[in-house]
Amino acid sequence: MKKRKNTIYLQSLKSPNQIIKDITVLGATETILSGTLIDKKMIKEIQVPNDSILGDYILQ
Repeated sequence: MKKRKNTIYLQSLKSPNQIIKDITVLGATETILSGTLIDKKMIKEIQVPNDSILGDYILQ
């Protein structure tokens, strides 16, 4: 008897032709205490995909 090979079919590994927009989020580079005057060096702009896990928490 011939042994049968297991065959697994995968979906295409090509990425879909979707355009994912990035949004800019400001994040603190250090701990900022209440009442502190915020300076440019205390924050950093971060590009995050619009469909990321943070999407539910960001108001646009």
